[in-house]
Amino acid sequence: GYIANAVLQLTGQTSIRHVIKRISSKEDFKNAINAQTQIHEAINGTEFEGKVTEPTLVNRKRRIIVTPFVHGKTLGEELASTYDKFDLVGAVIDDYAKFFTFINHIPNRLNIPARMGRTTNIFLKYYLNSDASNTELLELFESEIAKELDTEAKCVIHGDFHPWNILVNDRFIYIDWASAVSNGLPESDIGKLLMKTDFALETGIVDTESLTP
Repeated sequence: GYIANAVLQLTGQTSIRHVIKRISSKEDFKNAINAQTQIHEAINGTEFEGKVTEPTLVNRKRRIIVTPFVHGKTLGEELASTYDKFDLVGAVIDDYAKFFTFINHIPNRLNIPARMGRTTNIFLKYYLNSDASNTELLELFESEIAKELDTEAKCVIHGDFHPWNILVNDRFIYIDWASAVSNGLPESDIGKLLMKTDFALETGIVDTESLTP
């Protein structure tokens, strides 16, 4: 997939700007439209209005989503140019906790699919390189860690929460909802944010108690 800006010049001083996003797979494309449209509508008229942009044009054949342009920089760009990295990431985490708590308490929960795989399979793929020969380790991980995580995975989460999917202007705006799921753990979103941030955070910056809706 790719993302690009498009500018339609109406007059010498007036133009309309949009963001064009092409998504690689049909499943992710459908999920992105579904999640982004529902969340955008759910937050209209609330304090969170505008934090998720509306898909204004959809080309299903080419799997393209067009949304209004948002002024600002990505969190990745902001982190690269500021010394206050801890404060900035801490502010994102606080904002995430408030926003996703709201999303997960919407009456008649959002109809977002449960696409998160079993924790043991994720562990096998990313930490054991799909080598299932160590059955003793896999069974231990399943019984001691994965079973409990899978039981607690009941939240709507972004699914791809990294610094380039977060826009910064006077607040934080979240984009690219192709990986959104309804059976996730908020800690996994925060974990990805920290993993993709280019500095080691001090212990205690994340209050995990505040993240679970």
